[in-house]
Amino acid sequence: MNELLKLCMKRYKTQLIFIAVALIGLQIYGGTSFVNSWQNRESWVRSEGFAENFNRLQEEGNVLEGYFSGNDLKEFTNTFGEKPTLKNIRVFSLTVRRSMNEWNLTGFQHSEFSNLGVSTLNTIFFAAALMNGFLYFFWDMRSRFAQFLFSSKFKRKDILKTKLLLMLATLTISFVVATFLKHLIIFTSIPSPYMNLTFTQVLPGIGWNLLYLIALTIFGMFFGIIMGQMATGFISLFGFAGFLMAIVNGIGQLQELSNRRSGQVGQTFISSINNTFLDVTYGSGSLPSWIWPIVTLICFSFFIFYSYPKITLDQTDEYLMMPSLRKPTLLIAIIGSAFIGFTNFMKFWTMRGDQWVELTTRESLTSSIIPTIVLPIIVGLVVYFFIYRLKGVQMILGRVKKTA
Repeated sequence: MNELLKLCMKRYKTQLIFIAVALIGLQIYGGTSFVNSWQNRESWVRSEGFAENFNRLQEEGNVLEGYFSGNDLKEFTNTFGEKPTLKNIRVFSLTVRRSMNEWNLTGFQHSEFSNLGVSTLNTIFFAAALMNGFLYFFWDMRSRFAQFLFSSKFKRKDILKTKLLLMLATLTISFVVATFLKHLIIFTSIPSPYMNLTFTQVLPGIGWNLLYLIALTIFGMFFGIIMGQMATGFISLFGFAGFLMAIVNGIGQLQELSNRRSGQVGQTFISSINNTFLDVTYGSGSLPSWIWPIVTLICFSFFIFYSYPKITLDQTDEYLMMPSLRKPTLLIAIIGSAFIGFTNFMKFWTMRGDQWVELTTRESLTSSIIPTIVLPIIVGLVVYFFIYRLKGVQMILGRVKKTA
């Protein structure tokens, strides 16, 4: 085992170092971006223009609604009452609290739901996690290193365990160090009176993001094991991730329809899975958000341990390296896309004349008939082409190229 570990460390050293540096760099960027955004906001909040805007809203009798909404409005009134002053508005606008958005990698927010630098960081973070897991296994197949390992004295289950141990240890240690540095930057750069939380209060958010990082990496690893082509592998990886999110959204749409029938419009399945740690902590949501990365982690870990010993290297140029997955993949694509077409294109409201009118249950159900029929046909044909016809087309194109 030690010999196998040394061999894998030598093989993956560059990738693992790159992952560690990238994670630390990304989190430091997140911390400095947050601080810069806070400082820019501080300049505005303390400016004459901000004071003039406050005076105008005060004359109109609309100060609170002019600055805050939703939970921010409730939190302000609980803290300062319903008679705001310019000083209180400034303090609250600059106060950093725990983020109300579980996808916020900085783990912080400050007034008016201004989650700073979230979009860019999230896109990089989640896409990189999927690609990292994919390439970790896929490149071994393409470079024939997997063939070397499989023909050695090491058992496949030991190879798999060693690779997983190396990657997960690197992700965990790097993420913890990177996140500590990010929070150190934020806590030392923003004056303590404006930090309405302690370092320990953001620990659940750190655990959440690490859990998601590992789950997405495992998700990518499964595709790296079963896919035989890089271009179609990346398309399938991100396509299936979007496919799963659309299915989850579709489940939410069905509950929305059910709620409307029973007159209970409000909390739905989809809104409950988007709860934050605050929601989970105070029990306001019916389904904790951390269920989803755990389900992903368990399911795709099982798929990895099932598929890795069954891979045959004579299928490395195929779309799928496991022929037994071809029919199930096509079936899942057709059925899943029909469900997505039915639920995600369902309408609850429509414009009639110059007014929005709520549709009846029957009208909602019939509003997505065409997508329910068309989408599975399109997706089914595309997946069928990838599975059964792509290699043949590539071989023909290769022959034409050689002849030319």
